[in-house]
Amino acid sequence: MKLVGRFARQSDAERDLIAELAAAVGRPRQRRARILNIGAGKNAIIEEALAKAGADFTCDRVDISDCRAEQANICNCWTCPAESMKPAPDGQYDAALANFVLEHVRDIRAAAAEISRVLAAGGVFVATLPNPAAPEFAVARRIPPGFRDILAGKKPFETHYSYSTIPGLLAIFASAGLRTVRVRYSCCTADYLAHLPLVNLVAQLYERGVRRVHAIRLMGHACIVMEKPA
Repeated sequence: MKLVGRFARQSDAERDLIAELAAAVGRPRQRRARILNIGAGKNAIIEEALAKAGADFTCDRVDISDCRAEQANICNCWTCPAESMKPAPDGQYDAALANFVLEHVRDIRAAAAEISRVLAAGGVFVATLPNPAAPEFAVARRIPPGFRDILAGKKPFETHYSYSTIPGLLAIFASAGLRTVRVRYSCCTADYLAHLPLVNLVAQLYERGVRRVHAIRLMGHACIVMEKPA
């Protein structure tokens, strides 16, 4: 299970995702870039951030529930799962994103195949996701649900973790035809515990040590960038 449903502030992984997307859609081309936001939810935070960064794009959105949002760059909003994005056309998107979505997907192989299908040749897929091997998630899986909700500050969304490690997830996407460009790991313990001041302070000290030794196995978040070969 996820420790929280939403962060108190924008996480480092989300900042990485926005920067990677802005770079991807900022490449020279003869038309506006086209993006697919997978598991978009009801807000338009990513689209607004990209627009502020000066990106020229249109964005379609999919989610298992209503994902309509008011933002100038948003076009189509479809209700469908990541494993079967039938309304999204083949090979039309310059970039696709999934912001803390893949941990909620039951069939990650089907989702990887769909993401590969909708990307244009040379298109980029950027995703933020938890690192299941990190200690906080191993602990979270062993905490009784009621107490976990207290720690989270709210009831978290249902998660499946159809991947057990980040390298394992990358291998699944490789089998779907995408190559790994880069992976950035970041700490997240303090973000999850932001509403518990004293515990949060301990978490910040822990994260400082993890960053100092660059222990990526202990870092709870990752931002992955993958590309569909031209």
